[in-house]
Amino acid sequence: MKPEILLLVPTLPEIEPFLRRQEAGSCGLVVTGIGPYRCAAATQEAIMRQRPRMLILCGIAGRYPDSALAVGDTVLVGSERAADMGSFEGREFVPKFSELYGCPHIPTNTPLPVVASNSVSGAASPYVDRSAAQIENMEGAAFFDVCLRERVPFWELRAISNTVGEPFGQWNIPQATDALARAIGRLLQTAESTYRTARSSDET
Repeated sequence: MKPEILLLVPTLPEIEPFLRRQEAGSCGLVVTGIGPYRCAAATQEAIMRQRPRMLILCGIAGRYPDSALAVGDTVLVGSERAADMGSFEGREFVPKFSELYGCPHIPTNTPLPVVASNSVSGAASPYVDRSAAQIENMEGAAFFDVCLRERVPFWELRAISNTVGEPFGQWNIPQATDALARAIGRLLQTAESTYRTARSSDET
């Protein structure tokens, strides 16, 4: 039987604490690989092959220094901007295709804060506009784009592992992945409750 909910994650270590703590139940798991191109291809393939009822992209992310978030916090992403789509004019980075994607499926009873995110591939990260976002990741905008095109309900869940700009050796990945494991469990309960309500409405 094909799973109703697919958990997508850029790398397996990001979700290993969740897999150790509890069974995913009816959920399936797809490791997409890091970055927008791998994530887009894996998301499209998962939709075509498995026809899930919902996709949840899970992973770690960096917080912007002006954000009120802290390492170990978990958030749902309400919007993603392809923030590094543009070019340099002299020393200034000029965004040209920085499309903003919104998630229309955020539950009203979400147990998590909802934030705006920038998706960047890396090179332009120090130059992108951070004024309207609290976090940064590499896959979100690509994931949003595919899900919106295919009209599949989706959420993006992120746990904060670092402040953007910190060296990789300073990231607290264990704390972030432990927090992510707990948040996935809470979010799946929300999804299952939503589906039970929807099924009851369909039957009446």
